[in-house]
Amino acid sequence: MCGSQTYGRIPAMQLTYDLEQKDFYYSFVAHRERTAVLKWSYRLLCGFIFLLPSIGLLTLATDPHTKFVTIVPLFVLAVFWAILIWGAPWWSARSQYLQQPAAQGSRTMTLDGSGIHWQWKGGQADVEWTNFIRFLESKTAFLLYTSPACFNVVPKRAFAAGETESFRDLLQEKLGGAAAAHGRRISPRVLVFLAVVAWAFVLLLITIIRNSR
Repeated sequence: MCGSQTYGRIPAMQLTYDLEQKDFYYSFVAHRERTAVLKWSYRLLCGFIFLLPSIGLLTLATDPHTKFVTIVPLFVLAVFWAILIWGAPWWSARSQYLQQPAAQGSRTMTLDGSGIHWQWKGGQADVEWTNFIRFLESKTAFLLYTSPACFNVVPKRAFAAGETESFRDLLQEKLGGAAAAHGRRISPRVLVFLAVVAWAFVLLLITIIRNSR
């Protein structure tokens, strides 16, 4: 359900929707790839995952002195990274969804000039616009951030025709400046992740050099 009216320049909206486990999963993935640097870093890691066992198999096929046991660590490392990249978001989404009763069932979100108001069975929350630091739009949802790692998920399926654009414009009007200021900061977590990616490719380069001798 979706309704709207106007209070001054701010169009008020009211949405009723249910959150699902897949909303959590897709939002975690979107948060993980929230910047171009992070997005391409994960893509490079995916390539790294497939390269490790490929290098091992190539070495096994071309070097008669190589035994399978010597390339097992490459497969183990590839499995580890695969679980980290694809399994961790799924498990985190499942755990958080099942362990949060407030996330299950129907909820109503109302937007007006003061902020965003949520109501669900057994609770409610009122958040003023000044408490949001930015928003992120993915293919399936809007993520509304109240801290660098804490956000509310609004699935796009909750919007009627034309309401998605209005909601996006409203967020841009209220949070555009804050989002731009936040986007210029580099999170320590991002730096740590980039360091891990750099280490992974150094390890890959060392492995290639050793196997080429």
